[in-house]
Amino acid sequence: SDSVQYFQFRKSRGCSEKFHGAVVDHVGHEHTRVFGDVKALGARLQKLDEVIGTLPESEVALFHETENMWAIDDCQGFSNRDKKYYDTFLSFYKPLWERGINTDIIGKEADFQKYKVIFAPMLYMVDGALQNKLCGFVEQGGVLVCTYMTGYVNENDLCHLGGFPFGKLKDLFGIWNEEIDTLYPEESNQVVTDSGKRYKAVDLCEIIHANGAKVLGEYDSDFYKGSPALTVNRYGDGKAYYIAFRDDGELITDLTETILREAAVRPSVAGKLPQGVTAHHSTDGETTFLFLENYSHDPATVEVGPGWTDAEQDLPAQETIQIMPCQTVILRR
Repeated sequence: SDSVQYFQFRKSRGCSEKFHGAVVDHVGHEHTRVFGDVKALGARLQKLDEVIGTLPESEVALFHETENMWAIDDCQGFSNRDKKYYDTFLSFYKPLWERGINTDIIGKEADFQKYKVIFAPMLYMVDGALQNKLCGFVEQGGVLVCTYMTGYVNENDLCHLGGFPFGKLKDLFGIWNEEIDTLYPEESNQVVTDSGKRYKAVDLCEIIHANGAKVLGEYDSDFYKGSPALTVNRYGDGKAYYIAFRDDGELITDLTETILREAAVRPSVAGKLPQGVTAHHSTDGETTFLFLENYSHDPATVEVGPGWTDAEQDLPAQETIQIMPCQTVILRR
């Protein structure tokens, strides 16, 4: 943000928020811990004027729309107890967060062409316009990653006829989705990739057919043993990945790393972030600012790479820096 504004500046005397935190306490003078903290932050901000007006620069986006979530929640199928939409969404966000990848959360009105990679898990509701935007994004060089339950219904929550996924998405992904198997909580399957690595499949497993797509993984058991479980399809200048099963997060993490490397997505930091540390960057097109925040109660070591300067001290920063508990460090390059 370009400013810090406080609610409240002065504590009120009555009603439900009379003990809400404020810059000026009921005592009425400046000799309090909170006033001192605000004063110290003001002094820090005076050194950071050049940050004002910079914007986040994201090459990756996660697709989320509330109507899609409502339709999934309302659907009588795929385990009525919990379809785990948010769990799935977060399993895609986590490996991006851990690598310090600036990530936008977008809907169908967004400009897809701004991004190198779009992850769209459980994209159940797809209308004609969204179908065309997804195809255009990949055709022009983008990488799209979708999962089971993609393109089942239209904007009125009516099932698409002609097979799933809807319309041109069959050509985009190079697959046809025949059916979906809902597993009981105690059940699981195995998916074996072309590299020989095994991943656990839980909750939902689609039975799909490859119609042009390259098969990267197959189911290892049950009546769909040998059927594709993970595919990638070249479409125009881009690629479309399809994950036909829900995994425990390991596949998504590994696949994300591969996709980011192939798409040359630039992380905010050189190494993987420690637990509890976040990294985000913004830029004005010439100068980039890196914001590192340690939300944990332990010191953390972060590999930021070469070329950074401490934005507040105006001194060269080490390639590996230590961040104290609850500390924010701002670097410039």
